[in-house]
Amino acid sequence: MNIKQLQGIITYCVCGAIIATAFNYAALHRIMIPDECYYHDNGTTAIFDLFYDIPLHNGYHPFPTLLNVILTVMFGLIGGVMAYRVWHRQRDIA
Repeated sequence: MNIKQLQGIITYCVCGAIIATAFNYAALHRIMIPDECYYHDNGTTAIFDLFYDIPLHNGYHPFPTLLNVILTVMFGLIGGVMAYRVWHRQRDIA
């Protein structure tokens, strides 16, 4: 692996992490939590508590936990590596 390949992999990983984070906050957050004020009076499940916290500083609205952020970035990095491999495999075949 030379420096150019390493730069390519890092670029794809960073782009993948940014895209995954944007998708998580723009789409998945709205799908999973359509009404943020629902949790003022109702309880949460254990799985919900793994991925979202309801802090006072956020007005008791769901806020992503560190686990949520780590998994989102990790899936983005994996997606970036996979995209790099697919893109460069297709370029090598052609």
